[in-house]
Amino acid sequence: MNQEIFNFFFSLSQNHFVANTAVFLSYPLTYSIVAILIVGSLFTHRKIFNFSLFTLTSILSIVCVGILKYIFHTPRPFVDHSIIPLVYEYSYGFPSGHTALFAGLAVALYFLNKKLGIILGVVALLVGISRIVIGVHYPIDIIGGAIVGGLAGYTIVKIFKKI
Repeated sequence: MNQEIFNFFFSLSQNHFVANTAVFLSYPLTYSIVAILIVGSLFTHRKIFNFSLFTLTSILSIVCVGILKYIFHTPRPFVDHSIIPLVYEYSYGFPSGHTALFAGLAVALYFLNKKLGIILGVVALLVGISRIVIGVHYPIDIIGGAIVGGLAGYTIVKIFKKI
């Protein structure tokens, strides 16, 4: 099932518009949104709280992903199938760091603003799908990243609720 879903989404990259959109979602947009959230939080009424919430969620998500990639050593699809991805990344695939980061930030933002948190959750889903389209992740990597990021965001929110 993992392979069939991957094949479907990766086949969409044959369309130049879809491929370019996927690359945009995977890179410029992701970096921009993370920067906007973290830097933008400094211009809110609870700047230290919000900045800390987003920064610590990001750090925890990235650290957890790094540990899991080290443990599982799951190859990326282009390594398994000798395909040429739209964007080359050298590291292991499981779990998706991009998806984990966005899922964690979506949970943290949901704590502050439910509507914006849901919107960022949808963006996290689109980023995850884009990672499959460009050939650097399997669907299971995306699901794993969403779980890791969601748990990281939830953990930080729980800690912050006690403060």
